Amino acid sequence: MVESTLKKLGLSNNEVSIYLSLLPLGQSPASTLAYRTKLDRGTARYTCKQLVKKGIVAEMGKGNTFIYSPEPPERILHLLSERQKEIDQKRDQANRILGDLHAIMNPNTVLPKVKFYQGKEGYREFAERSLKCKSKEILFCTSMENFRSILTEKYDRENYIPTRLENDIHLRLITPRTKLTQKMKEVDFDVKRETRFFPNQFNIANTLFIFDDVTTLISNEGHPSCVMITSEEITNMMKMIFEFMWSNAETD
Repeated sequence: MVESTLKKLGLSNNEVSIYLSLLPLGQSPASTLAYRTKLDRGTARYTCKQLVKKGIVAEMGKGNTFIYSPEPPERILHLLSERQKEIDQKRDQANRILGDLHAIMNPNTVLPKVKFYQGKEGYREFAERSLKCKSKEILFCTSMENFRSILTEKYDRENYIPTRLENDIHLRLITPRTKLTQKMKEVDFDVKRETRFFPNQFNIANTLFIFDDVTTLISNEGHPSCVMITSEEITNMMKMIFEFMWSNAETD
């Protein structure tokens, strides 16, 4: 445990061997430490010098020989402060070049961010995120009967719609014509919503949910699952598809 901790604090294998051999001796020339650790003398001398630089070993000249002695073990804490200084210096260096790196970076190489959800709590997460959309418009394509099995009418009425109205976010909905959706359309104006209907020959069962640069695809059947894609390019394409459906949907 002592050896592994010393290594984690930044000592090399040779430094750990020399340091632990020196502790019980109190003081020693590098040649003795080389013999005890089975290192060659040149490596032992170099390692002792490194431990002196790190502040946990002292060096004293005695004739033509250097004698090494361990500093109090509390000096090990000095290693932490030195490593923290090194980390801080590297952080400062990284911060200084971030602007240059952004300037070099090709914006077209930014990959889409993809998240997967399962279960109603996952759907709540993307629903809550949509309530913060900057574009102030949500594009929504779904079978409301199927979608209600995921996010209930109660959640919509008591949470989602009030927050959406408070944040002044308009919603456009394309959905199959049913008794439920006909009834919903009657209150469109009151809830900042505009509803259009798929022609009867279209039978849509799943959900497309678009806002800002986010496209969400939801499977409402079997084991419901959801994938949220954050990508300006992909979402722009999906918006065009939605607008095509919107222009061909029935208003009454």
